[in-house]
Amino acid sequence: MLDRAEQLLLSLLKRKEYEKVVCQYLIELYQQVKEWGKALEIGERLVTLDSGAWKPRLAQYHCEIGTAALQRHDFDLALQEADQARTIDPNCVRATLLIGKAYQLKGDYSAAIETYRYVEEQNPRLMPEVAGEIQNCYKRLGYGENWEDYLGGLVERHGYLEFLRKKHSGQPLQELAVKQLRYRCDECGFTSRKLFWQCPGCQSWSSVKPIPHECRINDSTLRETL
Repeated sequence: MLDRAEQLLLSLLKRKEYEKVVCQYLIELYQQVKEWGKALEIGERLVTLDSGAWKPRLAQYHCEIGTAALQRHDFDLALQEADQARTIDPNCVRATLLIGKAYQLKGDYSAAIETYRYVEEQNPRLMPEVAGEIQNCYKRLGYGENWEDYLGGLVERHGYLEFLRKKHSGQPLQELAVKQLRYRCDECGFTSRKLFWQCPGCQSWSSVKPIPHECRINDSTLRETL
């Protein structure tokens, strides 16, 4: 059924009938079957038809390809796709995380730290997503004091991240920090304890964000976690 739908839509596209609407249907179809390369081709066409509104979604498609490459330990392709994602959407935190993880798995911990720290410029409320990875990279390099200095500066700049100091729990900092946050989709209101790049509720991309007032953890909640 999907194949027939694709052929019908492609035939309409060749005749340039209802071009924008057909492209929108096609990109949803390719997204459903995870044909990210084809989705990118149609997405680039939509960018020309509909200004830059589609760019953040195209960045996510590059990240999907890059994530699959990273799972195969194809670091070069992962980095290439993530770089393309950030070129299209400089605010794509997912691309930054992908680059950082690729460097980390390659053993280039200094490059990984520099990359992860860039999240602060993109969206400081997402720093709990990378704090544990930064800490691990500093430990790999044997720079524990550097981590403490960096963490202190981070909390000074963003007071709501004070809870990141409470890291001596026997748990990895990453696990402690992230599980305290809640996220909400700006489009449909879906809430979760986990960050999704695509909302499970409405399928929107890059719409799930930290709930601001929950970035500050009170002492009682933290004691229960510890």
